[in-house]
Amino acid sequence: MDKKTVLGGVAAVILAATGLLTFLYQSHLFPFSAAPSPTPTTSTSTSFHVIEAIVRADPFNFSGVCPVTITFSGRISAVGAGTVSYRFIRSDGASAPIETLTFNGSGSQDVTETWRLGGPAFTFSGWEAIRVIDPTALDSAHATFRIVCT
Repeated sequence: MDKKTVLGGVAAVILAATGLLTFLYQSHLFPFSAAPSPTPTTSTSTSFHVIEAIVRADPFNFSGVCPVTITFSGRISAVGAGTVSYRFIRSDGASAPIETLTFNGSGSQDVTETWRLGGPAFTFSGWEAIRVIDPTALDSAHATFRIVCT
């Protein structure tokens, strides 16, 4: 094949793809929007929901003099405006009190929790997670940690 044939074929594919995307956009089959959608202003909107909860432990692998405080840093992300109810849960079965976050629009908010534990000759592996209760039930992955106390 010569260069003109290849370039003509590439141009035809690009033109066809552009036409398809234009059709999908104009027929509302594709989730693009030319202008931002209005953000709901109350938590009663059915479109408000949590899309993600993540958490990590620091330190996640500790060896030294105890007790030690493990800090769990998390983030909850939501779409829309409303209130999120959540709590931290942990591997020993305990859970923190229910807390709330207010979202004025889509975005993320940081959350933290600490767990102080350990003593002489104490070894422990555990985890904490974020449990979103409302408006969307969701658990984050476990933020695992291990401590070895000397």
